Amino acid sequence: MIAITPAVKRMATVAEKEGGNGSRSTQRLAAADALPVRVSAAREKETVLLVESETIMRSALAGVLRHFGYRVMPAGGAAEAQRLAQRSGPIQLLFLNLSEQSDIELAAWFQARYCETRIVLATDCLWDVSCHFAESTRMAYLAKPYTSRELASLLRRVLS
Repeated sequence: MIAITPAVKRMATVAEKEGGNGSRSTQRLAAADALPVRVSAAREKETVLLVESETIMRSALAGVLRHFGYRVMPAGGAAEAQRLAQRSGPIQLLFLNLSEQSDIELAAWFQARYCETRIVLATDCLWDVSCHFAESTRMAYLAKPYTSRELASLLRRVLS
């Protein structure tokens, strides 16, 4: 079992973005509430391609995912994620923290090219996203804001 270390507790992060219309959205990932997770040999071989445009959130999410035992390939956007996917070995999970239209296009691109890869879309607007991918059995959604406990639970379910 992995203990929640002080370093992981410090990863708790709040990222705040200002929208084009002056609105603000706050996203919270509280690493301190993470479930202690057993790292099995199988999980250590699972690769997560993490796509998040905000540097602070990308770093925090990558740290939490590594804490859970996954190999993480962080990408700052769709183009970087596509390059990583084409150059790497098998990717078990694409985790998209949706912020732009290109993220939805990336999910569709992945569905067409990587049949074995599961996709998790984190969004604050589930209705808009679910309309694009209603038929997909490889797609799961995570409503923002979410905790690391919710993230861990969903990833275990999606990858089992």
